[in-house]
Amino acid sequence: MTTIDTTTAVFKDTIMAYRSARQAGEMDHPAFMAAMQAYEGHQPGNSEAGRVVGQMIYIATERATEWFWKGARYL
Repeated sequence: MTTIDTTTAVFKDTIMAYRSARQAGEMDHPAFMAAMQAYEGHQPGNSEAGRVVGQMIYIATERATEWFWKGARYL
């Protein structure tokens, strides 16, 4: 299992891409795809990208729930 380091630029960029898309009114799938694109900018060709991005989103929503969803539409 991959350990997620929440202090890295890849974590921050991935989470911010998802959060920004949700704040702009996107539903989960388009926001997830934005997060995937951000992640792959740091980690191209990672076959575990989808699972890792999902884990990152889960961690962010668990640790900073109010901040993460503030301003998000279509919860």
